[in-house]
Amino acid sequence: MLLPYLDLQVRSAIVDPRKFKNDEEYAYAQKVAWAKGQFVTELLGWIDMKVAEAEMLSEKEQGKTLDKVRASLS
Repeated sequence: MLLPYLDLQVRSAIVDPRKFKNDEEYAYAQKVAWAKGQFVTELLGWIDMKVAEAEMLSEKEQGKTLDKVRASLS
């Protein structure tokens, strides 16, 4: 539920210039939209990394993958 919302936030970071009275307001809105898109992109990358890490640890716990460090010490 969160991932589709965040993905939508990245894709909808386009600012409509017709909504602003002057160039300064528009430039500010563009900067805010860019910063929001950057943050959400980084957050999505962090979530993907943590999911992959959790999957790897789960497989390791279930014995599906070999712990190379532990095997080299044996």
